[in-house]
Amino acid sequence: SSLEALTQMGKEGKEITYAVKKLENFGIIVDVGDAKPRELKKVKVYLKRVEDEYTLGVKQSGEVYEQTATAEGLREFAQNHEFLELGDFTFEMTALLGLIDKTYGDIFNDE
Repeated sequence: SSLEALTQMGKEGKEITYAVKKLENFGIIVDVGDAKPRELKKVKVYLKRVEDEYTLGVKQSGEVYEQTATAEGLREFAQNHEFLELGDFTFEMTALLGLIDKTYGDIFNDE
């Protein structure tokens, strides 16, 4: 299955949510910490874009973890870090950028 299947058109300010399992399948989430399979089903991972800022969020057992950055900030972070940790989860940056780019289509080319 391709990443296309995961990609929904990102609308301004609208959250796009993903199942942890799907993101694991695509190598975007590489570690789920101590989260149990039953808990994982309840976790919401989401992407959101407002103007030129992208937010990756994790909603997990009542807690919300968010990371917000511009496209430039994301690219810079990816150059210096292989992984991003959010809540119990570890995201692989290259795969994550690929998902964001596929979703919003403009992460690598600033106007």
